[in-house]
Amino acid sequence: MLGPHTGGVRCIKCNKHYPSQQALKYHSRLRGVRQEFQCESCDKVFATASSLQIYLHGKHGVSFVCKCGQWYDSPAQRARHSKKCQV
Repeated sequence: MLGPHTGGVRCIKCNKHYPSQQALKYHSRLRGVRQEFQCESCDKVFATASSLQIYLHGKHGVSFVCKCGQWYDSPAQRARHSKKCQV
């Protein structure tokens, strides 16, 4: 997984970058790769991206920031806001 502010995700098997979780899942299915999501701060590994996001917020205090400066607890919350944000 890439950092929370860079956007996109990375395949930990081949190191390719994808713009969304859905694109990574498609890649993983094509390649037969079981994707794992690794914390870049402590190298702990999770089976799902959402588990990693919860862990990042709880253990490392990571939040997700819109370009306007508003902070959110999850990338999904930030994405919903960003669709409406005029910045």
